[in-house]
Amino acid sequence: MNSKKRYDARIRLGIATETGDAQGKVVRSITEINTTRVEVEEALTRFRGPVEQVPPMYSALKHEGKALYELARRGIEVERTPRVVEIYDLRLTKWTPPTFRLFVECSRGTYVRVLAADVGEALGTGGHLEQLVRVACGAYALEDAVSLHHAEQTLSGGDWSQILHPLDEPLLQFDAFIVDQETELKIRHGQQVDGPDPLNGLFSRAYNTTGQFVGLLQYHRENRAWQPRKVFNLDEAHA
Repeated sequence: MNSKKRYDARIRLGIATETGDAQGKVVRSITEINTTRVEVEEALTRFRGPVEQVPPMYSALKHEGKALYELARRGIEVERTPRVVEIYDLRLTKWTPPTFRLFVECSRGTYVRVLAADVGEALGTGGHLEQLVRVACGAYALEDAVSLHHAEQTLSGGDWSQILHPLDEPLLQFDAFIVDQETELKIRHGQQVDGPDPLNGLFSRAYNTTGQFVGLLQYHRENRAWQPRKVFNLDEAHA
Protein backbone atom coordinates (compact mmCIF):
# COMPACT_ATOMS: atom_id res chain seq x y z
CA MET A 1 0.00 0.00 0.00
CA ASN A 2 2.95 2.32 0.52
CA SER A 3 4.24 1.74 -3.02
CA LYS A 4 4.25 4.38 -5.72
CA LYS A 5 1.11 4.61 -7.86
CA ARG A 6 1.00 5.39 -11.59
CA TYR A 7 -2.02 6.78 -13.41
CA ASP A 8 -3.30 7.76 -16.82
CA ALA A 9 -5.45 10.82 -16.15
CA ARG A 10 -7.63 12.85 -18.49
CA ILE A 11 -8.33 16.42 -17.38
CA ARG A 12 -11.03 18.72 -18.69
CA LEU A 13 -10.37 22.45 -18.56
CA GLY A 14 -13.07 25.09 -18.22
CA ILE A 15 -15.33 23.16 -15.83
CA ALA A 16 -14.76 22.94 -12.07
CA THR A 17 -16.87 20.55 -9.98
CA GLU A 18 -17.46 20.23 -6.25
CA THR A 19 -15.87 16.77 -6.19
CA GLY A 20 -13.00 17.44 -8.59
CA ASP A 21 -14.23 14.74 -10.97
CA ALA A 22 -16.90 14.30 -13.64
CA GLN A 23 -19.52 13.03 -11.16
CA GLY A 24 -19.64 16.23 -9.14
CA LYS A 25 -21.92 19.24 -9.42
CA VAL A 26 -20.53 21.97 -11.67
CA VAL A 27 -19.54 24.98 -9.59
CA ARG A 28 -17.84 27.08 -12.27
CA SER A 29 -17.52 26.95 -16.04
CA ILE A 30 -16.20 29.08 -18.87
CA THR A 31 -16.92 28.69 -22.56
CA GLU A 32 -13.86 30.32 -24.11
CA ILE A 33 -10.59 28.56 -23.37
CA ASN A 34 -7.41 29.87 -24.97
CA THR A 35 -4.96 27.81 -22.95
CA THR A 36 -1.98 26.55 -24.95
CA ARG A 37 0.05 23.38 -24.59
CA VAL A 38 3.05 25.45 -23.56
CA GLU A 39 1.05 26.99 -20.71
CA VAL A 40 -0.01 23.56 -19.51
CA GLU A 41 3.56 22.30 -19.62
CA GLU A 42 4.69 25.33 -17.63
CA ALA A 43 1.91 24.88 -15.05
CA LEU A 44 2.87 21.24 -14.52
CA THR A 45 6.34 22.24 -13.31
CA ARG A 46 4.71 23.65 -10.14
CA PHE A 47 3.27 20.26 -9.23
CA ARG A 48 6.34 18.05 -9.41
CA GLY A 49 8.10 16.96 -6.24
CA PRO A 50 6.66 17.49 -2.76
CA VAL A 51 3.35 19.37 -3.00
CA GLU A 52 0.63 20.26 -0.53
CA GLN A 53 -2.87 19.01 -1.14
CA VAL A 54 -6.02 19.87 0.76
CA PRO A 55 -8.03 16.62 1.01
CA PRO A 56 -11.41 16.96 -0.75
CA MET A 57 -14.64 17.05 1.21
CA TYR A 58 -15.87 14.15 -0.90
CA SER A 59 -13.43 11.63 0.57
CA ALA A 60 -13.42 8.86 3.17
CA LEU A 61 -11.24 10.79 5.60
CA LYS A 62 -12.77 11.21 9.03
CA HIS A 63 -13.65 14.38 10.95
CA GLU A 64 -14.75 13.80 14.53
CA GLY A 65 -15.70 10.24 13.64
CA LYS A 66 -17.68 11.16 10.52
CA ALA A 67 -16.53 10.53 6.96
CA LEU A 68 -16.03 13.80 5.11
CA TYR A 69 -18.27 12.69 2.24
CA GLU A 70 -21.13 12.22 4.70
CA LEU A 71 -20.73 15.81 5.87
CA ALA A 72 -20.41 17.07 2.29
CA ARG A 73 -23.68 15.41 1.29
CA ARG A 74 -25.36 17.32 4.13
CA GLY A 75 -23.90 20.58 2.86
CA ILE A 76 -21.37 20.85 5.67
CA GLU A 77 -17.79 21.86 4.89
CA VAL A 78 -15.05 21.66 7.50
CA GLU A 79 -11.48 22.88 7.50
CA ARG A 80 -8.98 20.26 6.33
CA THR A 81 -5.29 20.26 7.08
CA PRO A 82 -3.12 20.27 3.94
CA ARG A 83 -1.02 17.14 3.47
CA VAL A 84 2.32 16.84 1.71
CA VAL A 85 2.40 14.23 -1.05
CA GLU A 86 5.08 13.45 -3.62
CA ILE A 87 4.63 13.71 -7.38
CA TYR A 88 7.58 11.78 -8.78
CA ASP A 89 6.67 12.12 -12.45
CA LEU A 90 4.10 14.31 -14.19
CA ARG A 91 4.01 14.42 -17.98
CA LEU A 92 1.61 15.67 -20.63
CA THR A 93 0.98 12.69 -22.92
CA LYS A 94 -1.85 13.93 -25.13
CA TRP A 95 -3.11 17.43 -25.94
CA THR A 96 -6.70 17.63 -27.25
CA PRO A 97 -8.03 20.96 -25.90
CA PRO A 98 -10.04 21.50 -23.83
CA THR A 99 -8.90 18.12 -22.54
CA PHE A 100 -5.45 16.65 -22.09
CA ARG A 101 -3.96 13.48 -20.63
CA LEU A 102 -1.28 13.16 -18.00
CA PHE A 103 1.00 10.39 -16.84
CA VAL A 104 1.19 10.68 -13.05
CA GLU A 105 3.52 8.78 -10.74
CA CYS A 106 2.84 9.67 -7.13
CA SER A 107 3.03 8.63 -3.51
CA ARG A 108 0.36 7.01 -1.43
CA GLY A 109 -2.33 9.45 -0.36
CA THR A 110 -2.24 11.56 -3.52
CA TYR A 111 -5.64 12.68 -4.83
CA VAL A 112 -5.35 12.91 -8.60
CA ARG A 113 -8.69 14.75 -8.79
CA VAL A 114 -7.27 17.40 -6.44
CA LEU A 115 -4.23 17.59 -8.72
CA ALA A 116 -6.54 18.07 -11.72
CA ALA A 117 -8.49 20.84 -9.97
CA ASP A 118 -5.30 22.54 -8.79
CA VAL A 119 -3.80 22.48 -12.29
CA GLY A 120 -7.02 23.98 -13.63
CA GLU A 121 -6.86 26.76 -11.05
CA ALA A 122 -3.20 27.42 -11.87
CA LEU A 123 -4.20 27.87 -15.51
CA GLY A 124 -7.04 30.22 -14.57
CA THR A 125 -9.69 28.12 -16.29
CA GLY A 126 -10.72 25.67 -13.60
CA GLY A 127 -10.76 22.00 -14.40
CA HIS A 128 -11.70 18.54 -13.25
CA LEU A 129 -10.64 14.92 -13.60
CA GLU A 130 -12.67 13.47 -16.47
CA GLN A 131 -11.21 9.95 -16.45
CA LEU A 132 -8.66 8.04 -14.38
CA VAL A 133 -6.97 4.66 -14.86
CA ARG A 134 -4.46 3.26 -12.39
CA VAL A 135 -1.84 1.68 -14.61
CA ALA A 136 0.52 0.44 -11.89
CA CYS A 137 0.89 0.01 -8.16
CA GLY A 138 4.44 -0.72 -7.10
CA ALA A 139 5.77 -3.57 -9.25
CA TYR A 140 2.31 -4.57 -10.51
CA ALA A 141 1.30 -3.06 -13.84
CA LEU A 142 -2.03 -3.12 -15.62
CA GLU A 143 -0.34 -4.32 -18.80
CA ASP A 144 0.59 -7.55 -17.00
CA ALA A 145 -2.96 -8.22 -15.77
CA VAL A 146 -5.12 -11.01 -17.17
CA SER A 147 -8.84 -10.91 -17.84
CA LEU A 148 -11.26 -12.59 -15.47
CA HIS A 149 -12.26 -15.00 -18.25
CA HIS A 150 -8.64 -16.02 -18.84
CA ALA A 151 -8.06 -16.41 -15.10
CA GLU A 152 -11.12 -18.65 -14.73
CA GLN A 153 -10.04 -20.83 -17.65
CA THR A 154 -6.50 -21.15 -16.35
CA LEU A 155 -7.54 -21.94 -12.78
CA SER A 156 -10.20 -24.44 -13.84
CA GLY A 157 -7.52 -26.23 -15.85
CA GLY A 158 -5.37 -26.51 -12.72
CA ASP A 159 -2.50 -24.49 -14.16
CA TRP A 160 -2.64 -21.74 -11.52
CA SER A 161 1.14 -21.22 -11.56
CA GLN A 162 0.83 -19.35 -14.89
CA ILE A 163 -1.04 -16.43 -13.38
CA LEU A 164 -0.53 -16.43 -9.60
CA HIS A 165 2.50 -14.67 -8.15
CA PRO A 166 4.66 -16.21 -5.40
CA LEU A 167 3.41 -15.48 -1.90
CA ASP A 168 6.45 -13.38 -0.95
CA GLU A 169 6.67 -11.36 -4.18
CA PRO A 170 4.99 -8.19 -2.83
CA LEU A 171 7.59 -8.11 -0.04
CA LEU A 172 10.78 -8.41 -2.08
CA GLN A 173 11.74 -4.81 -1.28
CA PHE A 174 12.55 -5.95 2.26
CA ASP A 175 15.74 -7.71 3.38
CA ALA A 176 15.69 -11.43 4.09
CA PHE A 177 17.44 -14.00 6.28
CA ILE A 178 17.26 -17.76 6.87
CA VAL A 179 16.20 -19.24 10.21
CA ASP A 180 16.83 -22.68 11.66
CA GLN A 181 14.07 -25.10 12.65
CA GLU A 182 13.98 -23.98 16.30
CA THR A 183 13.72 -20.30 15.35
CA GLU A 184 11.07 -21.07 12.75
CA LEU A 185 8.94 -22.76 15.39
CA LYS A 186 9.23 -19.71 17.67
CA ILE A 187 8.17 -17.44 14.81
CA ARG A 188 5.14 -19.61 14.10
CA HIS A 189 4.17 -19.24 17.77
CA GLY A 190 4.48 -15.43 17.56
CA GLN A 191 7.60 -15.25 19.72
CA GLN A 192 10.43 -12.77 19.29
CA VAL A 193 13.62 -14.25 17.88
CA ASP A 194 17.24 -13.28 17.42
CA GLY A 195 18.54 -12.41 13.99
CA PRO A 196 20.94 -10.17 12.07
CA ASP A 197 20.88 -6.42 12.60
CA PRO A 198 18.61 -4.68 10.10
CA LEU A 199 20.29 -3.21 7.03
CA ASN A 200 17.54 -1.35 5.17
CA GLY A 201 14.63 -0.54 7.44
CA LEU A 202 12.98 -2.43 10.27
CA PHE A 203 11.25 -5.20 8.32
CA SER A 204 12.67 -8.42 6.95
CA ARG A 205 11.46 -11.63 5.32
CA ALA A 206 12.25 -14.91 7.02
CA TYR A 207 12.76 -18.25 5.22
CA ASN A 208 13.39 -21.70 6.64
CA THR A 209 16.31 -23.89 5.63
CA THR A 210 14.31 -25.47 2.78
CA GLY A 211 13.62 -22.04 1.24
CA GLN A 212 9.98 -21.78 2.30
CA PHE A 213 8.69 -18.33 3.17
CA VAL A 214 7.91 -18.19 6.90
CA GLY A 215 6.76 -14.60 7.37
CA LEU A 216 7.49 -10.92 7.71
CA LEU A 217 9.30 -9.79 10.87
CA GLN A 218 9.78 -6.36 12.45
CA TYR A 219 12.92 -5.37 14.34
CA HIS A 220 12.58 -3.92 17.87
CA ARG A 221 15.61 -1.83 18.70
CA GLU A 222 14.98 -1.71 22.46
CA ASN A 223 15.57 -5.46 22.91
CA ARG A 224 17.41 -6.12 19.64
CA ALA A 225 14.98 -8.84 18.55
CA TRP A 226 12.66 -9.62 15.64
CA GLN A 227 8.91 -9.73 16.23
CA PRO A 228 6.68 -11.69 13.80
CA ARG A 229 4.24 -9.37 12.05
CA LYS A 230 2.65 -11.80 9.58
CA VAL A 231 3.31 -15.53 9.58
CA PHE A 232 2.30 -17.97 6.83
CA ASN A 233 1.82 -21.65 7.51
CA LEU A 234 3.34 -24.30 5.29
CA ASP A 235 0.12 -25.02 3.39
CA GLU A 236 -0.24 -21.32 2.52
CA ALA A 237 3.38 -21.17 1.47
CA HIS A 238 2.78 -23.99 -1.03
CA ALA A 239 -0.47 -22.47 -2.36
